[in-house]
Amino acid sequence: MATKEEGNVLQTLQEHTEICERHEMTIDLTCDDCEEFLCSECIKEGHRDHDWKTISTAATLKIRGLFQSMLKIEKEDIQLLDEKIHKLSTEMENNKILCETEVLNLKIHCDKIVDKVDEIKEQEVQRMKDNLNSKNTEVRNALSRLEFRKKNILMLVQTLKENKNMSDFNMLKMYWKLSRDVCSKDDDYERLFYSLQHETGNINENQLEMMIGGAIDTNDITVTEVYSFQWTDKPIGALHAIDSKTCLMQNNEESYCQVNKKGVTKIQFEASFNERNVPKIHDDQLLAIVPDSQKKSVNFLSESGLVYFGFSTDPMEIVGVCLTDISLLVTLKDTDSDLYQLNTLSRRLVRYIVRRSNVIKDFEYQEDGRTRLFTLPWRLTQNGTSDNADICVVNLTSSSTGEIVILSYSGSLKSVYRGHSEREQFYPTDVVCDPQFNIIVNNVLNSNVYLLNPNGKFLRYLLKEDQVNQPMAMSLNVSRWLTDSTFLWIGDKQGLVKVYEYSPPDLEERKSSSVNVCPLL
Repeated sequence: MATKEEGNVLQTLQEHTEICERHEMTIDLTCDDCEEFLCSECIKEGHRDHDWKTISTAATLKIRGLFQSMLKIEKEDIQLLDEKIHKLSTEMENNKILCETEVLNLKIHCDKIVDKVDEIKEQEVQRMKDNLNSKNTEVRNALSRLEFRKKNILMLVQTLKENKNMSDFNMLKMYWKLSRDVCSKDDDYERLFYSLQHETGNINENQLEMMIGGAIDTNDITVTEVYSFQWTDKPIGALHAIDSKTCLMQNNEESYCQVNKKGVTKIQFEASFNERNVPKIHDDQLLAIVPDSQKKSVNFLSESGLVYFGFSTDPMEIVGVCLTDISLLVTLKDTDSDLYQLNTLSRRLVRYIVRRSNVIKDFEYQEDGRTRLFTLPWRLTQNGTSDNADICVVNLTSSSTGEIVILSYSGSLKSVYRGHSEREQFYPTDVVCDPQFNIIVNNVLNSNVYLLNPNGKFLRYLLKEDQVNQPMAMSLNVSRWLTDSTFLWIGDKQGLVKVYEYSPPDLEERKSSSVNVCPLL
């Protein structure tokens, strides 16, 4: 009976006919390409070359696999939907927890600002109290001097009154002393008045907002691929974006080329120096600063396509270079010890050179003076162009693991990022920073690119394995003009270069991108 009833239902549905409103003919055909029901005249007008068939034939073909499809839907698709439903049902609570965490972070940060303001206020109050004590001490001393002087004057007057018969000699002597005491020049009492005044500072709302920070929706940061090209079939050692259409590339032989967005080599840089004959190169002719690990030197690439000797790092081997308007930073290692198994004689450091003053600082150990900062400092960049900008360093800890070490401008350790989770093996080879001081870092092993906040906290996956494959080298071209776009260049292990338009949520603040070029892995 059940089968019969189902047959009656199907028969009832099949007996129901539709009429084409346009041609007033029975709709008895279907077009699979357009997923539309048609009459025979409709087929002639726009569906002649499409995959069309009668409704009964199409239904028969669909019914053949219907029950198998239903089984898959029940076992797999419904289960997947249940998992999504369960995940979304808990997502509101997770969102609440995440929101409360960020609100707590904001409160903690604001409390630190208030504590610092209170500390500054107490320092100023103490300074005023100290000044008060100092002034009042001076007033008491001046008061004592005046009272002593008054006492002496009264004594002299009384002596003169009581001794009218004293000799002329003594009388004149006492009179002169009295005159001196009476006419004695008084202290400058005005300087004893309280003079320390508080000059009210300017309460600037923009500066307060910068101090507090702001909530950034990381979903507003978009990365869109604009073009790509195959430059070689070997890993790209390093790249530096000159502008949106041109970049410097390093191949496997450690030579450098200037390449356009189509992958065409415009300039092949050639060495033209020896250490005894160093030509002078001006800043406006400087295209990039690059390391030469074999010669243990820093070299200059000029716009003319020549490579000039800069300075030697001997006896240590240079690994990475970063140039900003303020400073030059290099990563250095000794040549005698194993890459990852260090001994007491091993040297692994970041050298910070202030360009205008030639001040040199070496960052090798933590504040205790014993714990090393680095195993193998690889690439680095400075997060901003101010004097107090942080330094982000790719530190390789083995042949397949690494971390991002974030230092303050003074070299103190701020934080270390070792990947998004403990289960995930993290092997970074490059790091760049965006105009909002967020940190962009790659992971060669799982073909991901991460976005971190300035303190090294994971924000989101910027690119995943379906968008990029084993990224090796990166560069961010940041335009100085607000109307222009920012471009993220990525070179991978197979020699493919992809260029993405990178759109941060707030483009009010800009910084110039730093040269970030280092040898091939």
